[in-house]
Parts: sequence; structure tokens; C-alpha cells
Amino acid sequence: MIKTKYYYNKGKTIYECDRCHKLLEKEDGLYRISIYNMARNKTVKTLHLCKRCTQISLAIINKGVKK
Repeated sequence: MIKTKYYYNKGKTIYECDRCHKLLEKEDGLYRISIYNMARNKTVKTLHLCKRCTQISLAIINKGVKK
């Protein structure tokens, strides 16, 4: 989620990881995962995650996929 948003002087927006609550900037490796509902053509939820939490989330998703 967005913690602090800068509008002027080309400042940097600061995000907070939704899982571990670590403060992030764009240069730190910010990842965004969106859950999209195809039936309603609408984004249900958007998560802002750090690199570590993204790797954990993708490992859980890939483990649940049956090939």
C-alpha cells in the first residue's frame, strides 16, 4: 500500500509491503500482484510486495498448480 505519496518536485513515493510491512521505494524492488475477476472485468485486489514476499507468494502459487 502507499505509505507516503509525493506530488511535487519529482519526489519518490514510499510504499509499504502488504505482507511484512517493510518500507519500500521504487529502486528497492517493488512488485505489484493484482487479482483480476474475469467475469466482472474488474481488479479485485492489488498487493504491493517486497522481493522476498513475492518469491514466497509465487512459490505457494506454483506449488498449488497441478501440471
